[in-house]
Amino acid sequence: MDVYKDGKMPDRKYKEIAELSFLGPREEELRAQKRFIRQAKELGGNGILFAVVPAGQKGGGLFGASGGGFGFSTAWVFTGKVIVYE
Repeated sequence: MDVYKDGKMPDRKYKEIAELSFLGPREEELRAQKRFIRQAKELGGNGILFAVVPAGQKGGGLFGASGGGFGFSTAWVFTGKVIVYE
């Protein structure tokens, strides 16, 4: 399974067959990538165009969503476009 990251693209023709996403903290990048690889294989894909995008704040904090701000972390959206080579 080919994984393209950091703006790198395949050097041959391909088409996208699915788009996957995963929301989590930045430390979950490897977990998201492994999940996408597994799902892409199930779909018959040859590769993944992997990207990471900041998604703002997540978490409820110690006192709930409107509470004192403890426990909040920056959320990231991990996306994977499943591709097959033509």
